[in-house]
Amino acid sequence: LIDSDEYPTLSRARKAIRQKSIVVHRTDANTNVHDEQRSFPRNSFARPQSYIGKASDRIVPGDIIGKQIRLSHGHYSRYIGLSKPPFDLPVLYEDDHIAVVNKPAGVAVYDGREKSHGRNTIRYALPHVLQPPLSTKNDVDGKKGESESDSGPQPLSRPITCHRLDRPTSGLLVCAKTLESVVDMSRQFEHRIV
Repeated sequence: LIDSDEYPTLSRARKAIRQKSIVVHRTDANTNVHDEQRSFPRNSFARPQSYIGKASDRIVPGDIIGKQIRLSHGHYSRYIGLSKPPFDLPVLYEDDHIAVVNKPAGVAVYDGREKSHGRNTIRYALPHVLQPPLSTKNDVDGKKGESESDSGPQPLSRPITCHRLDRPTSGLLVCAKTLESVVDMSRQFEHRIV
């Protein structure tokens, strides 16, 4: 693909194709040329004009290659299940890096049992009650960062807890939303600062 910043290696481009993020749009003029090159009658075996790209697809001049971005509408939509958790999880504090929730007694932080759906856990409930961070790693003041030190926080795909409380215990639970906050909070818990 053309963008060398986003796809610096061929394996990164192939990974995007495997994840079905690449869309190819073929214009009518290119469809006719492509069909004639293969000596197929027009529209007999022709692909639709827009389709999910494959690594084996041939790109002809005039094709438009696009990246499919799944928008979450301000939520962790990939991890929100069909039903909300069966308990309330009040959020006491939330920003782009961390959140503090009030864990009710009788609810596990995460379910360690195999073959369990884990709907009655804090881990399942966090994407329902927290908002994803607004800032991204490469978007600082609308410009891409020149180096890792100039870039913003790297958001996690879903919020995670920085510590755990036992099932019968109620109390405050700190959750991280970015990679930097996970590392920093873990260090603080390790050194007993928090």
